[in-house]
Amino acid sequence: LMLESPFDLCILLGLMVAMFILNPALALIVLLFLVASVSFIYGIGRRGWKAQSNAMQGTTDLTARLQEGFSAARTIAIFDAGQGEEQRVQEASRRYAMHMEKTGKVRAVITPFLSFAEYVGVVTVLAIGGWEMLHGALTAGGLVAFMAYMQLAADPVSRFSRVVPRLQNATVAAARLH
Repeated sequence: LMLESPFDLCILLGLMVAMFILNPALALIVLLFLVASVSFIYGIGRRGWKAQSNAMQGTTDLTARLQEGFSAARTIAIFDAGQGEEQRVQEASRRYAMHMEKTGKVRAVITPFLSFAEYVGVVTVLAIGGWEMLHGALTAGGLVAFMAYMQLAADPVSRFSRVVPRLQNATVAAARLH
């Protein structure tokens, strides 16, 4: 996890330099798409942290309730307090499911957005690059090379989108330890 991000950042920076050398205007468009995508991932991820934190707290509460229930099964049977405990376990389960649903919804938004942004970026670069090619500002080989650089740049961003949930889990787990 920790080795991926610096390596991906170096790859992304190197590709951006190559793209700016090849065609600064197209590189600026790609850079804008990258910044927008990373900002979106980070913004959605921050919203997901609260839901993830609540879900993990729900897991803790549910586990505690179940452990209490198992260890005190005889006491509950003797005093007939099972109904109240069953309701508390059901409520903890319901809260956990609700928070996991919110977390899942946040995560479900990131992947389609990245795919959509990538396609819009490709179409935009192809349209502008094709226009530049028609007017002699860019060769066909230059456009193909630029598109290849762009595809290579999409991989680190995609990996970053997979790192965000891991960071959420690590952040929530670290907060629970304190």
